[in-house]
Amino acid sequence: MQTLLKVSLFLALVTSGASLECETCFSNGTTCAGDKKTCLGTEETCIVILTESTVDGPSVTKIEKRCSTISQCSMPPFYFTLGAGRRVRQSWVCCIDDCDKVVPVLIPVQTRSNGVMCPACHEWKESCKTEMANCTGMETSCFKITSHVDTNGTHVDRTMMGCTTKYTCAAIEGEATNFRPMSSEAIQVAECTHSMGSRSSGLLLPIFSGLLLLKIIS
Repeated sequence: MQTLLKVSLFLALVTSGASLECETCFSNGTTCAGDKKTCLGTEETCIVILTESTVDGPSVTKIEKRCSTISQCSMPPFYFTLGAGRRVRQSWVCCIDDCDKVVPVLIPVQTRSNGVMCPACHEWKESCKTEMANCTGMETSCFKITSHVDTNGTHVDRTMMGCTTKYTCAAIEGEATNFRPMSSEAIQVAECTHSMGSRSSGLLLPIFSGLLLLKIIS
């Protein structure tokens, strides 16, 4: 499927005889508009990313359009919760033409407990006090992410822990290392502990620093 998508996008560019250009913008809501940017040679597609977050209170939806790599197109949507009703849902669609008509569809909110429990928290600190959270739906793994954020010369630490899906963990553990960062947040540690108790870890420096951790969750 990924190979077919690569070939299709490549043929589209060859047919047009031009370098790929993608609209680049970021905004609250489900629409945004911006100037077109010429993509790097390693960026083969445009992408539209939609994220909903309830981490800091009421639900906030944001959208971003930019250049991207094919590897992100094949990644499953992200879904994770941090306890106390806090969650993040993120989905995307890759496109070449008519990207202004594209709106990604978020996976439905999962509400039914599945028996898995994870330590959960979210603090703008090096560590955070956890509470056990009931995982729901397809959330069968626990995760932990610690990061640094530099904003206007100010250094801020962040720690997040909670429940997530095996697909999000697969992104953590897998080879989708071309997920280009979207913010200045530098991931220090990112790991998953599966419900069987085995831990797998990757320093998600190449991939998870792009999980909209600064622009979306904050």
